[in-house]
Amino acid sequence: MRRWSSPVLCLILAAGCGPGVWVPVADGLDEALLSVTGSAADDVWTVGGDVGSGPAFLHWDGTTWSQVEVGSSGDLWWVWQAAPDDVWAVGAEGRILRHTPSKEAVVVATVDEDLTLYGIWGASTDEVWAVGGNPTEASDAAALWRSDGGAWLEVELPAELAAAAALYKVWGSAADDVWVVGTGGVIGHYDGDAWLPVASPTTRDLFTVHGLGKDEAFAVGGFGTATLLHWNGRTWSDESQPGVPAFPGVFARDGKAWAAGSQGAVWSRDASGWTEDPRGLASRADLHAVWVDPDGGVWTVGGNIASYPLSGGVLTYGGGSPPELLAP
Repeated sequence: MRRWSSPVLCLILAAGCGPGVWVPVADGLDEALLSVTGSAADDVWTVGGDVGSGPAFLHWDGTTWSQVEVGSSGDLWWVWQAAPDDVWAVGAEGRILRHTPSKEAVVVATVDEDLTLYGIWGASTDEVWAVGGNPTEASDAAALWRSDGGAWLEVELPAELAAAAALYKVWGSAADDVWVVGTGGVIGHYDGDAWLPVASPTTRDLFTVHGLGKDEAFAVGGFGTATLLHWNGRTWSDESQPGVPAFPGVFARDGKAWAAGSQGAVWSRDASGWTEDPRGLASRADLHAVWVDPDGGVWTVGGNIASYPLSGGVLTYGGGSPPELLAP
């Protein structure tokens, strides 16, 4: 691992930066940033595009940012942290990366070079799911893999799910409550025994799913304008707002959901419904993902994500104690 040294990273002064502003932590990175997660405000991971020198795979430890050298090429679309010393990422050419920070080790597995993996999540390291497909196909390219801690095995999907061009994300509240979403508004659920299609109120693409538990989850997507879906423990309902930009990213914590998307838009939802973030745009770039740390800090990432190469990465922060990026 080396310290991240891109000259376009912005140094942030903590003084005067409160929850009332969005702080531009990074703007104009070579690679777009596509996913962000972590275990704490001082243990944050983000991954993204590869413009020729390997994919972005960055870590914030509360003092500085570091780049993980993964030993392979190709865009990384999603990152999931199973534990502080166990970080997974998926991306182009069917690659799954598992990083052990304490050993500075990265293990790379390939499940299908012809497909892209867009999402990964696990109830534990003994039950990890990865999803993907090929959105350039009209249909019948969706794929799902499962690992029990050993080899990755492709899961046979019911016809309605398999017919999608891609499954974009997977998330669950427990081993017997796992969701997938994808192209054409497809939604699938795993109850611990089998994957089943679930009635969806939309035919628009769904990019991310996340939730607060078995009785409340959210799925977002759309092109041009947003699709916002809500699960109440029984059915999915459409809560889309007229004129709201498309949202590729959603994350829920502490009774609240956050959605991030086109042109830096950020919205949140509580018991009263969806509202635009009063701080305004988090960035002028398109955002792809959002994560909320345990202290309530909101992290968003994105860049030029509509066409290849995935470049111009941005990272913004909204909270009480923004990170400082220390130059090497």
